Amino acid sequence: MSCGPIHGIKVADMTQMLAGPVATQMLGDLGAEVIKVEPHGGERARGGADDPPRWLFLGRNRNKRSIVIDLKQPEGLEVMRRLVRQSDVFVHNQRPAAVKRLGLAYDDLRQLNERLVYASASGYGDRGALSDLPGQDMQLQAFSGLAGINGYEDDPRPSPPAGAAVVDSTTGVLIAFGVMAALYELEKTGRAQEVKTSLLGGALLLQENSFGPYLATGKLPAKAGNGHPGSAPPYGIWRAADGKELGVSAGVGPEVWPNFCNVIDRPQLIDDPRFATAEARVTNRVELFECVNKAMAARPRDEWVRLIRETGIWAAPVSSYDDLAASTQLEDNDLLIDNNYPSAGEFRSLNTPISLSNSKTAVRRPPPGLGEHTREVLTELGYATAEIDSMYRTNVVA
Repeated sequence: MSCGPIHGIKVADMTQMLAGPVATQMLGDLGAEVIKVEPHGGERARGGADDPPRWLFLGRNRNKRSIVIDLKQPEGLEVMRRLVRQSDVFVHNQRPAAVKRLGLAYDDLRQLNERLVYASASGYGDRGALSDLPGQDMQLQAFSGLAGINGYEDDPRPSPPAGAAVVDSTTGVLIAFGVMAALYELEKTGRAQEVKTSLLGGALLLQENSFGPYLATGKLPAKAGNGHPGSAPPYGIWRAADGKELGVSAGVGPEVWPNFCNVIDRPQLIDDPRFATAEARVTNRVELFECVNKAMAARPRDEWVRLIRETGIWAAPVSSYDDLAASTQLEDNDLLIDNNYPSAGEFRSLNTPISLSNSKTAVRRPPPGLGEHTREVLTELGYATAEIDSMYRTNVVA
């Protein structure tokens, strides 16, 4: 079994829910030793003691050990400080004011360990009027404008968010990316540093092709319905004769538009002044989509996908999760892994989607039980058995 490219790096992980655990799991998959610090009762993604297994927790916390510390007690804070002294990386996604109150801000911890890479992810950024507001994926999809560009113009229904926690997951990748960059500079120069990102930053990164043009031109993108506000149509999702759907990207390149019109048996649209240029197709997006909708009703989805691909235009079926899980493409590219967790049994989850030719990612540990490794980690930190027993009795640890 591969040790991973960052084997030997120790991460003190004080993250919860999704964005932070995504980051620390990626680091763990790449070989880091991750020690997850949790409060009594566990981090919120675990749910209550009587809840069934929480897949949000199980899917984002493999390759970690769990230690329970009461950080409100002075002895608990001292345990945390000792862990930091012996770690290479500290990661949290708490509100800035919360870690400052605990004495766990960057300026506090760098005095304990001058080689510590300190990484944090806030909701709205660590400065400004909103810096101490709590934030999760839904709030940042809303505030960042990501939800606001979805849906149809003049639709009275609320703007729909993305159907997955795209902001949380993107921000998790940014945390891990920043940590790796800081570790590389530490190795080169001997200087550690603070790494900061936010859900707001992650949400904006996702909108480079829509918010970016707005910043440059001041022109608001129109809602594109089942298309894409940042791309010239035909670029979107359509329903075929059998009720199944496909996604097509046919808006880029001068040869693509006539090829698309011919394959859908609408050659008269090629020189139609409403659609003859990319700019015209953007202006007349609604009319264009109506024409394509009618054309797509002529054939079943899989036939359309085959015919469109044969012209060199990009097309793919819209998969259900049943379709996706059954696809050999995921297996062939090592995108799924098998797990075994005491309270959940055997189950599959997503692998870290990075393939390295020499250093393989690997599942070395299943998601930990709450406090499963507390005694083990305390012993490694140098506490004597009597000290550990005393901390258990006073609920400093669990």
